[in-house]
Amino acid sequence: MNQKEKILGRLPGDLSKEELIARIIRVDQAGEYGAKRIYEGQLSVLSGTKDEPV
Repeated sequence: MNQKEKILGRLPGDLSKEELIARIIRVDQAGEYGAKRIYEGQLSVLSGTKDEPV
């Protein structure tokens, strides 16, 4: 454990650095998936309308 980690300390139940990074990546991927599905839904709703080229 380096000096900075000793100063900040850790509490029981805190995620390790690796676990925290994995969780952040999962949340980011879920957000990207959600954004893609929203975009696909918008395209589906607009298809066949006068606003389709948008």
